[in-house]
Amino acid sequence: MPQVTKTFYINQESFYNNGQLLLPLLTDSAHNPLEGQIRSWMNHNYTVDSLVRSDGRFGISASSLNTALRNQMNVSVPTAYGECYVKDGMFLHNSKEGFDFAIYDDNFNICNIVNSFVGNPGKLYGDTKIDFIYNKVLNIQTHQVYDQQTWRNRIAPYLVGTLGNNINATRDCMTIVGELQFGNWALVKHDLLRLLNSSESAQIDYYIYVAATGNLKNALSAQIVTYDSIKSAIEENQRLIKTPLWVIGLDFQ
Repeated sequence: MPQVTKTFYINQESFYNNGQLLLPLLTDSAHNPLEGQIRSWMNHNYTVDSLVRSDGRFGISASSLNTALRNQMNVSVPTAYGECYVKDGMFLHNSKEGFDFAIYDDNFNICNIVNSFVGNPGKLYGDTKIDFIYNKVLNIQTHQVYDQQTWRNRIAPYLVGTLGNNINATRDCMTIVGELQFGNWALVKHDLLRLLNSSESAQIDYYIYVAATGNLKNALSAQIVTYDSIKSAIEENQRLIKTPLWVIGLDFQ
């Protein structure tokens, strides 16, 4: 496919559950403000695959846009992790379907992993071995990659003492998860259900949802999730969704 470079930017944005009040307070574990990083990520020149729609309109490949955004993620937001899901209060990373990105306290997450497998309920000597999680934690699409020996060394100090004792840890930053959604409109409710289910297991403090609007909406498939459709889904289910939200309408010039 021929490629084209476009200037992408945040054309519309909405907030729910006091999301606008919390946004300036969001930081990474190094206490760097995140709002500017997220905006820099969205407001950027991206090279994407172009195509001609069946009606003759200019079109953009959604998959190429997803790839471009993911490739830029750790440049603009260095502490962000890609492709993660929540299990038993832990953030893990593999090919299993989950959030497109997350920003969380790495050390706090490690303590949760150790607590799950060694603390209470403790699975180290049960049916599930701690080896089971190594690949899930190591297979992350981010620059922060631990080789297996480094990972073993990091958790080794916690694998002593009495089985069933949890590590008490506090978070240095809020936990933020998000979606880059340019797929079929039916995925909206699936995404919101994932948020609700994950919030039952882990403390998720903020949710960011990126969808198409304006020129970008017209350049993608007619059946995609759009900025307006995610807003409607959130407003229909606002009694259930308690997490602060930032909905971003991405567009291009």
